[in-house]
Amino acid sequence: PSGEKVWMFNTHLWHYPYVPYQLMNVDYYQGDSIDPDTPNTEAQAINSARIAHETEITKVLWDIQSVIASGETIFLTGDFNEPSHLDWTKEAAQAGLHPLKVAFPTSIQVTEAGLKDAFRQLYPDPVAVPGFTWPAGTYPETPDSSVTDPADRIDFVYFTGKKVKVKNVQRIGEASETSDISFPKYPSDHRAVLVTFDL
Repeated sequence: PSGEKVWMFNTHLWHYPYVPYQLMNVDYYQGDSIDPDTPNTEAQAINSARIAHETEITKVLWDIQSVIASGETIFLTGDFNEPSHLDWTKEAAQAGLHPLKVAFPTSIQVTEAGLKDAFRQLYPDPVAVPGFTWPAGTYPETPDSSVTDPADRIDFVYFTGKKVKVKNVQRIGEASETSDISFPKYPSDHRAVLVTFDL
């Protein structure tokens, strides 16, 4: 009603290599462990994530940088196929949520560009509220959950703007305690992130 203009950007970053699988030696259809014969390190994980996404996210941020500088309201959403540095913290690793601390570079690039993670604005503690969006339920070919994916938050809503505030964040997904809004036959392998903002 106010006529205020907002900018909406969406992205879907490449799915390979998927660093959590590499770190946990999860065998998947087109990926190998970083080094199956040695303990994985944070530096190895960061390097692998950069190989996967640095070029892509740099292009995305280049497209929106001039808008960010203007101070106008911007939303950047999507499946980033990489966890956040705000989630893979030392405390989260100590709590057993992740195998080690990793300062994932893609989320760092986005936040250093001036965008904020809507979920972590409302729920800053990744141990108390992990906010996992992946995976949602099981795949049709594995209804017995014999294939287990490490849970993570890889679907994000980022924002910036002079007056923008997060009012509420909910995850939409399968009927489980992990979804805030659930559907018995949820069709996706990712939970959706629904954010309510004050503009």
